[in-house]
Amino acid sequence: LTTVAPEFLVPLVDVTCLLGDTVTLQCKVCGRPKPTITWKGPDQNILDTDNSSATYSVSSCDSGEITLKICNLMPQDSGIYTCIAANDHGVPAAPNRPIAQERSCTSVILRWLPPSSTGNCTISGYTVEYREEGSQAWQQSVASTLDTYLVIEDLSPGSPYQFRVSASNPWGISLPSEPSEFVRLPEYDAAADGATISWKENFDSAYTELNEIG
Repeated sequence: LTTVAPEFLVPLVDVTCLLGDTVTLQCKVCGRPKPTITWKGPDQNILDTDNSSATYSVSSCDSGEITLKICNLMPQDSGIYTCIAANDHGVPAAPNRPIAQERSCTSVILRWLPPSSTGNCTISGYTVEYREEGSQAWQQSVASTLDTYLVIEDLSPGSPYQFRVSASNPWGISLPSEPSEFVRLPEYDAAADGATISWKENFDSAYTELNEIG
């Protein structure tokens, strides 16, 4: 049988509802072999649909209809939900767990290995996300890079950060990698910067005096 990349025949649509309601999101997908389905919530984390106490439940049928049910809607449930369908001929597998290393008090360098499966297509880019310790929301650092490393700047000194990477090909984007270990950046060293500035000022002053004497 010919393998077919996943394709959404019926996409998700916006739903407006009240707090406390039960909400149903539906779409329809096809593909061969049968795609594996994963849902991501508004914070871009994968929904825990296997937990019996979770407010989310997922059902599917052989014809391709997929349903996500959200019970007892709360304010934090509002946002964009994403349904991801993947098989061996479609979106790539998640990249390997990235390794983060501090580069300065405001930046790190992140490295990772390509995914074990590219979905029989060339990888078109990687998306890098990060979050600060204590936050559940991931922020995008770069939408797409072809390299398997990235310098991430403008971070907060003294803060711990965690990073993850997704791979893209013409069929779509993979699930995120396993998050890196938390990396705590060093505190900002004002004394070191002051010494540098002082040296430069002294140098400029001495250089000016030499010019005047000469």
